[in-house]
Amino acid sequence: MYIHCRYQKKIEFVNYSILVFDNCQLFNEDDSEVGQCGHKMHAFFMRRWKEVLFEDMTDGV
Repeated sequence: MYIHCRYQKKIEFVNYSILVFDNCQLFNEDDSEVGQCGHKMHAFFMRRWKEVLFEDMTDGV
């Protein structure tokens, strides 16, 4: 079953994404391929999220 979900706010998407990364860490060993990819994706996501926040803060400045 597919449930179509739309986030009302960016923070809802971010919180859900962090939950996915937390679950990846919980259920995969750090030295496994999936665990390593999860750590890399989490770091990339957080860097990009900070960039988006900065862009939002400086819009119209």
